[in-house]
Amino acid sequence: MLHIASSYKIDVIFVASYSYVMTNSIGGDWVYVDANKEEVDMYITNHSKKGDVVITQDIVLLSLLLGKGIITMRYISA
Repeated sequence: MLHIASSYKIDVIFVASYSYVMTNSIGGDWVYVDANKEEVDMYITNHSKKGDVVITQDIVLLSLLLGKGIITMRYISA
């Protein structure tokens, strides 16, 4: 994903809770939010805008974002 985004000069922002701080950064920009339930979803919902692309496993978050005109993709891990 990062390679493709880099090819098209697209910024990648990862959002995670403080309880999931990465020690080995995989690239992109990282935003850390409180560890309270749904904080990550609320941050993404409040900071994304029409035309943004959001990739997540959270179906509820996807449904919230679709109503805002945000391009959504569901990530399914193998």
